[in-house]
Order: sequence, then structure tokens, then C-alpha cells
Amino acid sequence: MHRLLLFLGFQLLGAHVFAQVDHRIDLECKACSLAEIVEKIQAQTDISFAYQSELLEGRVFDISWTDTGVEEAISTWLFSNGIEYVKLDEGYVVLRQIRELEHAEHLFCGTIIDQLSQEPLVGAYVVYGDGAQGTQTNADGYFEFGLPKYETLQATISYIGYKDLLVNISKKSEEGCPTFHLALDLENMPIATISEFTVDMLKPEPAKNRYRFEPQEIPTLPGWGEPDVLRSLQLLPGISSPDGTASDLQIRGSSSDQNLVLWDGITIYQTGHFFGQYSAFNPYLIESVDVYRGGFDAQYGGRLAGIIDINSSSNLGEEARYGFGANLVSAHALAEIPLIPNKLGLTLGARRSFADLFPSGTYRNLFDVVFQNSRLTDNENEIADLGIDDIEVTTDFFFEDLNLRLDWQADDDNAFGFSAYSGRDRFDYDFRVLNIGSRDELDIGNWGMSTWYERKWSDRSKSWARLAYSNFRRDYRLTYSFNLMANPEEVFVGQDNAIGDLNFSWRHEWQLGKKHKLEIGGQFLNQQIDFSYSERRNENELDFTGFDFLATTEAWHTTYTWQPNQRWDISLGLRRVSFLNRLPDDIPLLSDRSWQPRWRLLWKAQEMPLTFKIAGGWYRQFLYQVPLALDELSSDDELWIVAGNYFPSLRSRDWQAEATLTAGNFFFSAEYFHKFTDNISARDLSVAFEPNDPLKFRGTAQAKGFDLLLRYRHKRYRAWLAYSNTLVDQTFTEGTETVVLPPDFNQRHRLNFTHMLSLPKWDFSLNWEFGSGRPFTQPLGISEGEIDGNVTYALRYDLPNQNRLPANHRLDIAANYKFVRPKWRGKLGLSIYNLYDQYNAFDYDHYVLPPDAEFDRFDPEIVRLERRMLGFTPNLFLQLEW
Repeated sequence: MHRLLLFLGFQLLGAHVFAQVDHRIDLECKACSLAEIVEKIQAQTDISFAYQSELLEGRVFDISWTDTGVEEAISTWLFSNGIEYVKLDEGYVVLRQIRELEHAEHLFCGTIIDQLSQEPLVGAYVVYGDGAQGTQTNADGYFEFGLPKYETLQATISYIGYKDLLVNISKKSEEGCPTFHLALDLENMPIATISEFTVDMLKPEPAKNRYRFEPQEIPTLPGWGEPDVLRSLQLLPGISSPDGTASDLQIRGSSSDQNLVLWDGITIYQTGHFFGQYSAFNPYLIESVDVYRGGFDAQYGGRLAGIIDINSSSNLGEEARYGFGANLVSAHALAEIPLIPNKLGLTLGARRSFADLFPSGTYRNLFDVVFQNSRLTDNENEIADLGIDDIEVTTDFFFEDLNLRLDWQADDDNAFGFSAYSGRDRFDYDFRVLNIGSRDELDIGNWGMSTWYERKWSDRSKSWARLAYSNFRRDYRLTYSFNLMANPEEVFVGQDNAIGDLNFSWRHEWQLGKKHKLEIGGQFLNQQIDFSYSERRNENELDFTGFDFLATTEAWHTTYTWQPNQRWDISLGLRRVSFLNRLPDDIPLLSDRSWQPRWRLLWKAQEMPLTFKIAGGWYRQFLYQVPLALDELSSDDELWIVAGNYFPSLRSRDWQAEATLTAGNFFFSAEYFHKFTDNISARDLSVAFEPNDPLKFRGTAQAKGFDLLLRYRHKRYRAWLAYSNTLVDQTFTEGTETVVLPPDFNQRHRLNFTHMLSLPKWDFSLNWEFGSGRPFTQPLGISEGEIDGNVTYALRYDLPNQNRLPANHRLDIAANYKFVRPKWRGKLGLSIYNLYDQYNAFDYDHYVLPPDAEFDRFDPEIVRLERRMLGFTPNLFLQLEW
């Protein structure tokens, strides 16, 4: 652990430890070890120390300091014991053995800076001889060490993301302490260099057309505090959630069901907890997330919009890691245990909400937003307005997720792994008043497991194989009764939706020389999709409707990558897919075969850190959601179905072009995208065509726009500005009539302005978000009719989604205090979502209020129901690790 701290300490930016604060300490210590003395100094100051565990191992000291300046005290004491300290960033000190400069014949020293920005490079390596001897630069980019002789000695200066520099020590020593300029290594810049100038948690990788996201690098997430993975992704341009939830992610004008979400290769269909307010993944168990906003590799298939590939953390080291944390809604625990150091590691994690035991104000805010203007809240409000006391309302809700991972590094060439995931939400709402009662029961869950094998045949050849199973279920039950004395009535309604997903995939990669790489692979996927609807009144026979489908997908893919020189990186891929959907009795419903090419070209300038990239491809999707759910919870109202002779397969093609530029501490990215999708279904066109079945309409969608990202980093401060402009049009034809409509999730403009500051003991973050309003349908008026001699009223519409909601904006903030002790560490923080409590509407609904002379209403009226996003919501969070 101390070796890790030493390495991380050298990477920190900054220059002053004791500046501006005159640390005074009082310390009496008899026969204390170095670790004990350091712990006592840290307890009285804001200074953190990093050192190797063997430093002064076995020695003890008697210390007596009274109102002594900390720098004065430790410099004298450490020097007398052969230890020196190096000041890194503010509040961080590295202890190390003194270099015997006084016994050296020559001194080699200098300052290492970035050739472009002229800023010092902290933690750059300077080594000589066989590479086992040398040093690193301090916070000013300075280094020095003594040498006995240097006649023919050469030193190598290196820094991640930069070209190595070879210098002759004898010649440079004659210049005193010269300045060395390191140039960017543009060939490796997408992975290493750009990340130095961007937010650490989001690292762009243009050569793979993706972002690498590392949740553990988040200081604190604005408005949420804890690093919720799906909410964090919304800070990227091109990824948004127009309704303000975590899981309803729209990527570049596509619906959320067009995203493939994987956890260690397990397909996750239920990606959110608490009706989407929280991600369904424990963020403290995530090692990395690969995010594709279209243009993904040929190895991925089954979705049109994007890929979110999550890899959980593993521990194959020597030290165990344990953790516990909580906020005002849930608590979690984790354990990473090396069963056999460096060979076999076990990871366990669990998270559960406790609102069913201790409902907090934060939970109630979330509950009110989820169920606003639904039957649940309407019942309570109407009863309260009537002043009825005889009311019983019981709400039982919780969510949970469990994780297990086992890693076995058999040897240097063979590795095995196993991962299991389970997530569940359980909601039970019981409402009783007078002689009327209703009960809603919703149980949503997704569990799965995967096992994999990795084989390194040589330095140029690797193989991967994975077997994964995923099971999704959604069970809804509604029971309501009317006890009308002699004629009691009870109605039961049930709806089930389930998916069983068995997936085997393999991949092999060859490095064919320095310029060529070839990858081949395959996938075999079996899916069973079930849907059923049942209804019963009193003791009558149960009316049941159910569908079971069996779908198989066979895919083969290959990708060839060519790097003819340092300027070009060309990738060409092809995916061949055969899909078959049938009923259990082998009656075929759809057979679909397709070739899906993928391509990507990257050009890098040699004179400056500038890149251009263009990418694209063809895609198919056979499993998607339609709005056929029949519950009345006003929450999760989408149903998973599989393509067949009634629901066609979705087809898409897209292309995108991006330019990126790194200049000093700034990073700039501009990307244009254009996407075409066929066979989309009309989700709610009854107000346009008045069909009996709105899903019979097939149409096309076109999405285009651009994403801009400007980011700045200076020492401990990071800021970025992300802007997205997206235009989506859906075209439907009925007979000779054609309409062009925006989808209800289309948000034309979106902007995030984010700031993060990480100090030795504190983390602060702030984000201001602006988004233009989503489309909605405004009724034109009221039409009258007559049924059985009674006058009826209905809303009259023109085309849907011709109006837009008001723009929305909010300010989110968060702060946490960090405490570090020799054997454990933690943070305690406060986050506030929507600090100034801005009213942001995400949906309008309308109904007719008929005339009622008792209330002096002589004409029918149109009533608007507005649903708002989450308002002012504070949250406390605590995280401990040891």
C-alpha cells in the first residue's frame, strides 16, 4: 500500500506544502516508530505523508516537540536519521532515503518541462545505467542525484504520454542544471496524453472511438455526491436524460432501449433502481466503463445507439480492501480479498435501500417526483381534500443489488474469471378508505452470471472466451375492490414480462507486425421472451393472454487495423448476423440475415497534438421496448418485445466526424454525427391518424447534430463545458398522408458547465445544466359526443409533439471532507441537487373537466397536469475503506 501511495504522490500537481499555513505541533512520543510519528503529525495538520514501509523499519525514536514548526521539526529529525522529504502538491509529502550527494564525484540535475505548454512535469523519471538507478521530478519538475563517474554514462528521461529523451550525462553536467523539454508522443496520445489535460474520470480514446470512464477517479459528483455511474455519463456531450433520471439515457437522439449495457459481459435490461433515480450498479465496485456513442466495433451488436461496457473491480494483489458507505436512501458494503496473493482474488459487494425501515426526506422527495399526478398520489390528495380520516396507506419499497467476482491468474499466460450480479426493486402500495381499496405490487429484477477465460499465446497473439447468462423479470399486480354492501366487487389484473438470455462469445487477436492487427470472433445468443396479461373479476374465470418467443442469434465478426505510419490509424470491421425468432412449437416468425460493416479512420498531425477521426457503420436490433405496459404507476411503462412478423427488426446506419486539439492545459473536441433508423413504430399517433392500432405504423428516423467539449485542467482544478445540439425527426406515412414528428424524448440543446476542485482534505464540485424543452402535444379544444343519451367530452388534437415544454436548468453542488489514517481512510460529504429549486417540467398531460353546476362550471374545461423533475434535494453520504 505504501508503495502505491508513493507512486500516486509523485503524480500529483502543485508546488507548496507548508506555504501560507504555519503548522505548529506538540508531540511527546517515547519509543515510537516512524508510522506512529507520521500518524500523530497528520492528526494535528493537513499534511499527508507517503513512504516505503521498509524505511527505518525496526527503529524507534523518542520525540519531544512543543509548539514547533512542523517543517523545522521534521527536517532536523529526518535528516539526522538519513531521511529527506520531497514536497509535492499542497498537503502531500514523500519521505525517502537521502541520496549520498556529498560522497558523489558529480551532481546531475535539471528541470523537465512540457515542450508545448512550458509547464513542469511532475513525477517524470530520470534513470541511468540498467534503469535500476535514478529519481523522479518534484512539483517544480526538478531532479538531482549524485554519480561516482559519468564518462560514458547516459540517462533516459521518460514521462507517460511523451517521447523518451536520451541525454549524455557528462555533457549536460557541464551546463549546471539545464532544462529538458519533452515532446508529446502523438502515436500514443489518445490513451495517455489527452487524459493528462482532461478530467481524470473521463479519458477519450479516439483510436477506439470511445471514452474510458473510471468512477474511482471522481472526486465527488455534483448534486449526487457518490459516483453514480450512469449519472456521471450524462456529463458527456451526446448523452442525456431528458426526464432527469439516471437510467433513461438517450445517446444522440436515440431511445434508451437502443443502448447495450453490460456488466462483466452480462446483459443488463433493468439499469436503474427506484424507477430510474439511481443506477443499478454499485459504483465502488466498478473498475472501468467503456462508453461508445455510436460507431462501435464489430464485436458489439444487438443495439443501434451506444454501448456501456462495465468492468467490475478485482483484487489480485497482496492486501485486502474493505469498505462501507451510506447515504440518506441506501447503504452498501464491499470486500476485495486476495485468497492467494497475486493469484486468486474474491470481490463481494452488497447495497440496499432502507426507506422501508427509515424513510428520509430525500426518499420522500424522490417518491413524490416518481408518482406525481399518478393514481397513487391523486388518491391521497383527493381524500385529504375531502377531510376523510378513515384512510390507511401502506408503502413498502426497497431496492438492492449483490455482486460477486472471482479472478484466478493461473500463470502469466492464463487467466480465469467468474462474475455474478443481482439487482431487484420491490414496491408494494396498499390504499384503503371507507369501502374502497386497491393494492399495487411491482417486482422488477435482473440477475446473471458470466465466466471467462483469457489466453496469451505469445506477445502477438491473445484469445478471449466468455459464457454469460442474464435473467430479467417484471411482475406487476393490481387488485382493487368496491364493497358495495350487497354487491361487492374485486378485480385482479396481472402483467408479466421476462427475458432469459444465454450468450457465448469468443475473440482472438493477432498483432501482425508493427503496422497490422487482425481480430476475429463469434457470438451465439439464445433468448426466451415471455409476456402475459391476466384479468379476473370476483370469482369469474381468469382471462389470460400470453406469448412466448424463442430467438437465436448467430454472429461472426472480424476487424482489421492498419497503421501505415504514425499519422494514420485505419480500422475496417465486418459483422455477419443471422437471426431467427420462433414460437415454442418451432413456428418461424422472422428470419433476418445481414452484413454489418464498421469502419474508422484516425489521422494525427505530427507538428501539433491535433487529430481527425471519421467513423461509421450499419447495425440491427431485434429486442426493444414498446409502450404496452398496462400498469397505472406512472413510472416504468415500457415492455420488452422481440422482432417478429408483427414487430420488425430495427435497422440503422450512422457516421460521425471528430476533431480534437490539445493545447497546454486545454482540450477541445468537436464532433458531427448523422444517423438513419428504419422500421421504428409509431408510439402514440392515435391523435394524428386515429388508428385502432398505433403500432402498425412503420416509419423512419433521422438524427443529426454536433457535440462540443472544452476542458481545462490546472493542478487540482478541473473544468469542462459540454454542449450538444441534436435534431431528430420521425417520418410516418398512412395512405397518402405523411407526417414528420419529433419524438417525445428529443432535446434540441443541452449544456453542462462543470467545475471540480480537489484539495488535500476537501473535494468540491459544481455543475450547471441547461436543456431546451422536450416536445409535447397541446390539445386544440374539446369535442362533444353522445353515448346512450349521455353527453361525452373528448380532447381534440392536431398532429402530436408540435409544442415544446419550457427550457429547464438547475445548479448541483457537492462537497466532502477526506480523512486518511495509517490503516483506513474515508470521506464524509453533502450534496444538493437543484440548489435553487428551479421548477423544471418534463411532461404535460391533459384531460377534460365536464360541466358541474354545483361548482359553477357551466362549460367543459381543459385541465393540464404537469409533472416536474426533482427539486431541491440534499443528501449526506459517508464512505469508509480499510
